[in-house]
Amino acid sequence: MAYDFYENKDYDNTIRICLDLYDKNIKLDKVLPLLIYSYLSKGEFYNIYDYFEKYAQLNLKKVDIDKFQEESFSIYDNLDLNDFALNLYKAQFLIKFERFSEALNYLDKAIIENPNNTDVLNLKGFTLLKLKRYKKSYDIFNRVISIDEINYNAWKFKSQILFVNDYDKKAMDAFFKVLSINNSELFIWREYISSCIFSKEYEKAIVECKRALEIFPDNLDLLIDLFEIYLFLDDYDNSKIIADKIADCHPDTVDEYLEGKNKILNDDILSFIIDSKPYIKKDSLDKFILDDVSFENHFENNQLNDDEMDDIITKVLDSLDDEGNSIKFLFKKDR
Repeated sequence: MAYDFYENKDYDNTIRICLDLYDKNIKLDKVLPLLIYSYLSKGEFYNIYDYFEKYAQLNLKKVDIDKFQEESFSIYDNLDLNDFALNLYKAQFLIKFERFSEALNYLDKAIIENPNNTDVLNLKGFTLLKLKRYKKSYDIFNRVISIDEINYNAWKFKSQILFVNDYDKKAMDAFFKVLSINNSELFIWREYISSCIFSKEYEKAIVECKRALEIFPDNLDLLIDLFEIYLFLDDYDNSKIIADKIADCHPDTVDEYLEGKNKILNDDILSFIIDSKPYIKKDSLDKFILDDVSFENHFENNQLNDDEMDDIITKVLDSLDDEGNSIKFLFKKDR
């Protein structure tokens, strides 16, 4: 029935029926497109964001996305939009479905219409970043900053480009600028702290981790980060303090780890909670958690006995997720 209303351009009734089906979680792969088409046809873009997000998260086939794109673009073309808005909406659509190369064409057309629009420039920088075209992306974000020197998104993505390309000191300074503009994103704080670590600014990392904890009190990720920094520096007294705080603030997480129900914590944290010492002696590991080279050298030079080797292998395997990626945020970065 909703489809019949839509075909007859009765968008209000289409929306009414689709919203009822949406609330009942019925056939969302069919309902959401009709709902979005109807709002688009009425020119009510502000109503579709959440539904668009929901639809993009469904397990869609390429043919479904192609059909959705064709119909949506047809509606855009029939609306009374100027060239700038038309190209921008199409680019945003394509970015949402990770069709980045195609999105660039529309972004470039939009930029021709409005070359100093920072929102569009940031979208282009982000798209280039997703395509791993780091130099061009970096240049775009610098262009945004030259227009608006406190543009949060431009600084954020510029910092991340520096970070993933191992310009750790520059990344650290850039992240500091990001946080001076807006300090509300936990992920940015943690990237900033990691950039301090990679810059060997360990005391600064501790200070900034404590600052972050003032904004995000008792946050488990930050507490684990701080614990790992103290442990790396062989500061066992403060490692113990933070481990106990983790136990006090997150007892359920500790219990679940002991029961093998999560991998959020690690054996060092548990060992400090129970015995006030690390799980594995640091001198036998040569701090392999932060130094992959020395970890490899242990194997190459055969410096460890069989028991120590088994402990290391177990610890490494325990720190990986199902896809073989490190689940530790701090001190881990693709290099």
